[in-house]
Amino acid sequence: MKEIATLLERASSEGRSALTEPEVYAVLKALGLHVPAHRVITAKTKAALDGEAGNILREFPGEKVVLKIASSKTLHKTESNAACVVPKHEHEVKEALRGLRSR
Repeated sequence: MKEIATLLERASSEGRSALTEPEVYAVLKALGLHVPAHRVITAKTKAALDGEAGNILREFPGEKVVLKIASSKTLHKTESNAACVVPKHEHEVKEALRGLRSR
């Protein structure tokens, strides 16, 4: 429960009244609940994606993946065009990521 308290305290100290989606997943996981397969890609980890995209995509079941912007400023992803569903092919995922970054 300390992990949850830390997340909530950090959000509050940043003046936020909502958690980001990855933070919500962390809370659910800390409570022992199942969370969907997901990967957070930041500017710092993007370089790893370029070399490991094929391996990363294999972590996800199915033929498509959902890409979303994770930001405390973007809570309603559909309304703000901050999410997309793309075929699970490396070149299409990279193109969609470029498109999301430009929004």
